[in-house]
Amino acid sequence: MNKQRYIFYFIIFILFLLLAWYFRTILLYILLAGIVSLIGRPVVRFLQKPVYKNWHLPAFIAAAIYLLIVWALLFGFFYLFVPVVITEAKNLSSVNSSELLLRLSAPLVKFQEDGARLLGITVTGFSAQEFLASQLGKILNMSTVSGIFSSLTGFIGNSAIAAFSVTFISFFFLKEETLGINYLYAMIPEQVLPKVQRAMESIRKLLLRYFAGLLLEVVSVSILVTVGMLIVGLSLTQAMLIGLFAGILNMIPYIGPLIGICFGLFIGAVSQLQVLPPESLPLHLFWMLVVFLAVQLIDNLVFQPLIYSGSVHAHPLEIFLVILAGATVAGIPGMIAAVPTYTVLRVLAGEFLAEFRIVKKLTDKL
Repeated sequence: MNKQRYIFYFIIFILFLLLAWYFRTILLYILLAGIVSLIGRPVVRFLQKPVYKNWHLPAFIAAAIYLLIVWALLFGFFYLFVPVVITEAKNLSSVNSSELLLRLSAPLVKFQEDGARLLGITVTGFSAQEFLASQLGKILNMSTVSGIFSSLTGFIGNSAIAAFSVTFISFFFLKEETLGINYLYAMIPEQVLPKVQRAMESIRKLLLRYFAGLLLEVVSVSILVTVGMLIVGLSLTQAMLIGLFAGILNMIPYIGPLIGICFGLFIGAVSQLQVLPPESLPLHLFWMLVVFLAVQLIDNLVFQPLIYSGSVHAHPLEIFLVILAGATVAGIPGMIAAVPTYTVLRVLAGEFLAEFRIVKKLTDKL
């Protein structure tokens, strides 16, 4: 009888996984709505505090106000940055790669000769100038820029549908605080329900701290990089663009900051070639690199310990291995989702598998 029951549970589990995969887009919307409502729950509670003789805002008005604030911030973000992105994309598409290469020739030849002399080697069969010419031809041609804009158009269309869906679901999650969780509890056997309730409360607190900290990290890195680029001598629009990409890409552990640095140095090189003499460009890029490294130092010493170690109570080595596992399973999305997923699994393991010593060791700080 027990064997038949286990087979039945296994079949139900497989069917659940198949349905989850088939409706993965809807589940993603629900997950994103859960994150939005998780971050917004303290705001909604604050708005609902009694203001006069125990009168308080109705839940649906407080939820609507919070979502309007979120949308206002998003519109302000796009209003500020979309024109900047479009302007820089047009500037890149109008760059004459031959003229650019000509202005870079002297610094490139000097860099190659000095590097070879410093290392005591003779370089044959490789020319930094020819390599850069081939790469610039790929990056700055119109077909590449047009392809980027076509992909961006499709992305905006899909994002509009996702934004409406997430907003609609988030409104009801915020309006009825226990809406989503009640459906989950309804599927849980009565004997394990107290453990699940404790686990969900711990997960809610940990993830709230994590996502709030992550948002703070993105904003802080963007501001620091933007200010640093302004000090180096870039224009406000270029500094804002580089800072924006650096902050967003910083959410991708380890790889993201490197991509942000390469993107920033490229934008800085292309833009300043029209202003600076070629021999001054290496020093300009050096100071840009100093800004990136200084911001990364602040991020690694201040922001990341607060977010990864402090908010989810995990050792930095644990976090590193978890992120590597996430990258192996699902690439960059896996790296982004690795820490929240690990947090949920640790809490559940601490509630249901506490008798195992390895689980006790991994969850002793929770």
